[in-house]
Amino acid sequence: ADFSRWAVLVVAGDNRAHNGNPSKVFDNARHELVKAFAGLGFRPQNMAQFAVTRDASAQYAHIPAIANTLRDLTARAPAGCLIYATSHGVPEGIVMDEEVWAPEKFGAMVDKACGTKPAVIVMSACYSGQFVPALEGGNRVVITASRADRTSCGCGETNQYTFFDDCF
Repeated sequence: ADFSRWAVLVVAGDNRAHNGNPSKVFDNARHELVKAFAGLGFRPQNMAQFAVTRDASAQYAHIPAIANTLRDLTARAPAGCLIYATSHGVPEGIVMDEEVWAPEKFGAMVDKACGTKPAVIVMSACYSGQFVPALEGGNRVVITASRADRTSCGCGETNQYTFFDDCF
């Protein structure tokens, strides 16, 4: 498959372990995923990375910047959308630093930027199944780390990746 004209967004929404201590678990996944996607033929110039940590390879994970960047990426790379978000999840949504991104708002961002283009959306967070109704569509594959009412595992300060990110 030719993924050279797909927009790719990879977001690491936090830099803390479940206990609040510093952790690189989400950033580690972000770094490895970008390399893996490039190896599959996604073009680096059509990729954007966001993180809470200060890193030359990523922009700061602020929700409006993420939405604007995805919109710009899909204009430049119109063939499809690949979105991967890894962070803590809570029953109300996915954590982006000090904010919580609700499924409906995340879904609206994807609808606006990706529209009817084919899209693969991966939500790696506790309670991430809650995003399925807001993201599902005939042109989309939505993969989540857990059901809407369950936690996922592996965001401790000694983990390299979350268990889901490691499997992915």
